[in-house]
Amino acid sequence: MWEREAVLEATRGLLDAARSGGGGTLLIAAEAGLGKTSVLDHARRVAGAGIRTGSARGDPMESALPFGLFGQALAGLGGPDLGVGTETPPAPPGATFFQVLRWIEEEAPRPLLLALDDLHWADDDSLALLAFLCRRIGGKGVAVIGTLRPWPPRAREVAGGLVAGGHATLERLLPLSEASARTLLATQGGGPPEPVVAQALSLCNGNCLLLEQVARSLRRGEELPDPAEGSRPWISDELLLARFAALPEPALRLARAASALGVHFRTGPAVEVARLDEAGVDDALEALLRSGLLRGAGGSTLEFVHPLFRHALYEDMEPPVRARLHARAVAVLAGQGLDAEAAQHAVRADLVGDPVALAVLERAGRAALRGGALQTAVRHLEAALDLSGERPSAELLGVLGEALLASGRPAAAIETQERLLADPELPAAARVAGLRLLGHAHWAAGDTHQAALQLDAAAGLAERSGLAGAAVEVLLDRAQTSWLTTGPGDSLRAVTRARTLAEDVDESLRTRVGAAWGFVSFLCGDPAGLEATAAAAAVVESDLGAHLSELTSSWGALMTHGHVGKYAERLTEARRVLQIALGAAERLGAVEAIAAVALSLGDTLIRAGLLGDAQLLAERGMAIGELVPFMAPFGAAGGAVLAQLTGRLEESEAMCALVEAQPRPPAIALLWVHHVRGRRALVEGRAEAASAWFIRAEELTHRAGIGEPCVVPWARHAVAAHTGAGRLADAQRVLGWLEECATRLPCRWPRIAAACGHAHLAEARGDVATAERHLQNALALHDEVGLPLEHAQTLIERGRLLRRVGRPAAARAPLASALHLAEEAGASWLAAQARAELQVAGGRRHRSLDEPERLTAQETRVADLVCAGRSNQQIAQHLSVSVNTVETHLKHVYAKLGVRSRVELMGRRGGDPKHHGVP
Repeated sequence: MWEREAVLEATRGLLDAARSGGGGTLLIAAEAGLGKTSVLDHARRVAGAGIRTGSARGDPMESALPFGLFGQALAGLGGPDLGVGTETPPAPPGATFFQVLRWIEEEAPRPLLLALDDLHWADDDSLALLAFLCRRIGGKGVAVIGTLRPWPPRAREVAGGLVAGGHATLERLLPLSEASARTLLATQGGGPPEPVVAQALSLCNGNCLLLEQVARSLRRGEELPDPAEGSRPWISDELLLARFAALPEPALRLARAASALGVHFRTGPAVEVARLDEAGVDDALEALLRSGLLRGAGGSTLEFVHPLFRHALYEDMEPPVRARLHARAVAVLAGQGLDAEAAQHAVRADLVGDPVALAVLERAGRAALRGGALQTAVRHLEAALDLSGERPSAELLGVLGEALLASGRPAAAIETQERLLADPELPAAARVAGLRLLGHAHWAAGDTHQAALQLDAAAGLAERSGLAGAAVEVLLDRAQTSWLTTGPGDSLRAVTRARTLAEDVDESLRTRVGAAWGFVSFLCGDPAGLEATAAAAAVVESDLGAHLSELTSSWGALMTHGHVGKYAERLTEARRVLQIALGAAERLGAVEAIAAVALSLGDTLIRAGLLGDAQLLAERGMAIGELVPFMAPFGAAGGAVLAQLTGRLEESEAMCALVEAQPRPPAIALLWVHHVRGRRALVEGRAEAASAWFIRAEELTHRAGIGEPCVVPWARHAVAAHTGAGRLADAQRVLGWLEECATRLPCRWPRIAAACGHAHLAEARGDVATAERHLQNALALHDEVGLPLEHAQTLIERGRLLRRVGRPAAARAPLASALHLAEEAGASWLAAQARAELQVAGGRRHRSLDEPERLTAQETRVADLVCAGRSNQQIAQHLSVSVNTVETHLKHVYAKLGVRSRVELMGRRGGDPKHHGVP
């Protein structure tokens, strides 16, 4: 039994890790009856009172309950309620995943055990949630222990993915060896003679449960069946069914009805399905409980003592008998309003065309969709479609298409919507909705041309049909998808049309239109967009509860105003509204809005020179990135910028490659890549390569219709690169565009960039005095706006000019100031440039990033404790402060030292022996 000892040892090790703030996932695979459940019992005993435990068990008749398995486990821990009710407001896609992850993070100081039995019977949404969480629980004091059989295969596939990714360990339980099996029979079977032992070994093949049943039979003096008489290689069912043979007929009938309801079941529905007379119910229940086949599971719920007993009894019934029991279960459960439970029985009863079954499945599917259980929603709605015959309702096809698209199956959604739209009698409103969903499905599938065609068709039909509100909604969709793919130029046409139609819609929709128009028009170069987004944001902020759709959208009024605010250099205002939007989105679990707002806020923080805060925000966004796949290229582009500024150039390059690997990289994300690549080439002295990158950036900017140069600030570096490469005509053209933008926009960066561009051209002509005057003008403009990294760049350019013209002493002051600004921001790449120029100019080396005296006394103590291996909770206890205070100090440490993780901090400070001690 050495493999069992290895599993128990792995269990103890995982629980010890959770106690110390670590954790992880242990998966235990075995065939039925080999003792998987006993391992979980052992884990719960080892966890004791020091680790809070949530337990759950899969059930074949609950494999389509939305988040059924995880709901059981979290209920035992006082976690979030994952139940899906008809009154629940629609949950944003991914909300449940975010809700559970956030709860675990909040519980992190207290270790948790999630003991999940029979994962092979778990619902698909629970398995998806399990995979999501297991990749993120490291270092959170959470131990997940799950058991599974090889079939059904879905759990095995999830387990394989987790193990391959290094997020879980898999242990296997093997059948008992012959020696162990003999020991069990000797101790529990009363020491049978050798021929009987040999027969038992042949029957049970090392299966613990079957050996126990054999031992029970032997103690009673019963004869074992002859293996040669069995029609199957294993006769486990016969061994298990023998336990039911002595039951009275009412008890057996109740047991059969119960087996159709699942491993655990409520007594009332089981009695109704069995159609027992009231007089016989108590006797039947008493007989089953005395037989040891059933046991109480709390309240009026019972369960089979082992799933194999339920399986043997269920499979022993003929298919028509099973179908009749399931059909009765549909009526009983639906009559009690339990649609989610009734749905699985409707499928197993194969009630084709039955109106009750169809209604149950559709209601259960809609409820699952509202609750964010997307896989379960699709399962129920597809089952309803199968039972509908040749003419499913338009409502069913519509909601199935919505569920398929939300669950990441755009091709299937396209097929469903095309079937819906093939009906020539489809009402106009339903046709508009179908075209709109079809457009979204094509966009999700990567066919932006077809997406545009379908959305245009939907908008046109809505207008012709007098459906102004629907037309505006579709036009907003058209504008958003255009902005995300090709840029604001194409988007402006749709949002301008929506603005014209918005006079006839409600205030909430008008607010959305105003925000969208303001955002897009500002990006196209119209300064009036700033006030439009400000007005829309004020409406939403005045009553957040009345504008939930704005707070769950990646294009909400607060976010668009934050976007425009950062471009207009109103960074404080932008940060304020984006923080409000992020907080509201997190409370709602709106992962799409969270991801979008986090990216925009991160960009704002970078512009404000707060790279440490931006890095923390990026790490938060990464935790939910996979839930919002269309945001991935934007996240990669933002990561490329941040990694470059903090000196992680290879990581920056990898992020750029991720954007380029997209089938159709979004215009804005690709523009950032050109900017990052061009800027690196320029700093490395490869002016020709830099110039080529910035030519691409310019072409893409104009093709996308971007008229605001602050969106992606490539133009400043483009002039420098073109000038360095001798392409003065290209430099002059970019400079002219900057100056034209500067005359109509409120932001000062275009004027700063133009002044620096003029300085480059003047220096190229040999006119040093003019070049210096332009740089002084740029520095004067910096005094009016808080853009510290851009300010450092201008100071470097001024110091470099002074050094090159033979005035190194004068160059030192601007270069030292640039170095200070860059270090304060954590921009190590920019700091390295300033430091190199300062050294060439003969200046004293500025103190390096890793000198601990740059930290406050408390920050130094926190850093030392981190390097000593203490968790935030332990540090808080040691210093008698809150965990939040520790996290704040640690953020400041990261920012000041230019690191982004505990590992990097340890590496940075580990070389100095005095940093190993703990005060």
